Amino acid sequence: MWKFLDTVLDRIFAVLGALIFSQTPSFIQQYIQRLAGSTHELDLQIQQIKKIANSAGLSINEYIQKFISSGDSLFMSQGEFLQMILERYESFQKALTALESSWWWTRPFKFLANMHSDVFNGTLHHFTPSVNISVEGIVYAFVGLLFGYVIYQGIKRIVSDIWRVITGAFKRKNSGNGQNDTTSS
Repeated sequence: MWKFLDTVLDRIFAVLGALIFSQTPSFIQQYIQRLAGSTHELDLQIQQIKKIANSAGLSINEYIQKFISSGDSLFMSQGEFLQMILERYESFQKALTALESSWWWTRPFKFLANMHSDVFNGTLHHFTPSVNISVEGIVYAFVGLLFGYVIYQGIKRIVSDIWRVITGAFKRKNSGNGQNDTTSS
């Protein structure tokens, strides 16, 4: 019975690993689309801020510094907000460029290195699974299959070790009780 259950469980873990990993290219693509949309919107805002700064004869950084160094808490808050928009745009643009210029086998690492949690959470919330039959999808599915199998083997090993310790403790306890009974007779 255990051998049958072991065989079924290792296949379930392997298939689940393959299914989950095969979604990686689709998830990253949907993440890139969401990131590109956010970057585009921030770019429109930055262009508007630059237009206002240029009309005052200032660079965007000089314009923001005017707000931050004004001494008025309301204007200082506005300057900090404008600075946050600029920094966010630069960070999104860097992440987008890294992802779009990466090869498919390096993309997950670029994704993890440049991930923005709010964009990730939005992508996860609206993620639509897909069947990816490209070479990339097949490679990720195979890696997931191996990963699922290895995870199952690790879990099986841990459970086996725990079971061995528990049964060993019961055997020692029972053999210890048996010896006490024979020595007292």
